[in-house]
Amino acid sequence: MSTSLFLPGKDAAIEHLDALHARFRESLAHLFERCSGHVAFDNARADALVARLAQPLRLPPAVYGHYFDAVDAVSAQDLTALQRAIDALMTYDPATTPPALELRPLNRETFSAEEEAALRRQFVSDSLHDKQLSHLMGEDCDAALAKLRASLDLLRVHAPVTYGEMETLVSEIVPVHGKVHDDLEFDGASSLRRWGTVLINMTRTRGPIALAETLVHEAAHGTLFAMSPVEFYVFNPENERYSSPLRLDPRPLDGIYHATFVLARMHVAMRELISSPSLDENARAQATALARHSRANFQEGYDVLAVHADYTPTGRAIMEAAHAYMQALEPLPAPDPAATV
Repeated sequence: MSTSLFLPGKDAAIEHLDALHARFRESLAHLFERCSGHVAFDNARADALVARLAQPLRLPPAVYGHYFDAVDAVSAQDLTALQRAIDALMTYDPATTPPALELRPLNRETFSAEEEAALRRQFVSDSLHDKQLSHLMGEDCDAALAKLRASLDLLRVHAPVTYGEMETLVSEIVPVHGKVHDDLEFDGASSLRRWGTVLINMTRTRGPIALAETLVHEAAHGTLFAMSPVEFYVFNPENERYSSPLRLDPRPLDGIYHATFVLARMHVAMRELISSPSLDENARAQATALARHSRANFQEGYDVLAVHADYTPTGRAIMEAAHAYMQALEPLPAPDPAATV
């Protein structure tokens, strides 16, 4: 089994972006067709937005959110909400491309009340409660931004293949002050409903290497969303629950599939850091410890999938490519017990 389907990189990321945009272009054109005559919008601007999707360039993540708001409004037959969502889509200038990896802390300086409400609507789910998200402000915000820049610099300098994919697919990183809810705390989050955004809980205590791994983790979810936007990965129903390598609570097979893929990508990134000759030895020891952990967790997830997953053809091909990559690796040296992540 070839590992090329699984491996990261800028060229692969452009292919994934093309796949996502092809699906989005088709669906968005259909949405505008259905809306015609029911709500008012500028047809020329709508056509320009659809045409923009023929280019492998990022869109602002909010555009995906407005699209999903429109789809929800159509399903609910709510013309007022539909007009609002279409109006929001029409505010986007198709001639612009958002910057890569923009840091946008969750506070009123960077998000208006309306923008924050949309962000919460697009992220809150069974896995992330609204009460877990709060503003990051003042000195805490400044410190969080400095930590994120340091971890991004680590990836840019020492893991350029991983970083190249991330900067191609991720538009914004939103650091938040995360709160515990029902004894649960989150590391980060990503959502198809706001594709291109990564949420990071900056109240967690993490060194630069561990924070870099968290960024890779969340970006990898976005990559997987883009790789097969039509078929997805398993046929198993939502009500089937099994032990997950990254969660205490039993998860659907789709969630375990995501976690297992992401663990393999985390391992790739840590391996890339380890192989960088200019990385300092303490950081290398930390990356080694994390890589060993992600490899063990990958195997745990893969074993659950091997027994229970009813794969789609694409889902099987991607996971088998990930497994082939992990199986071919030489063992890593034992971690330095003095290294802290």
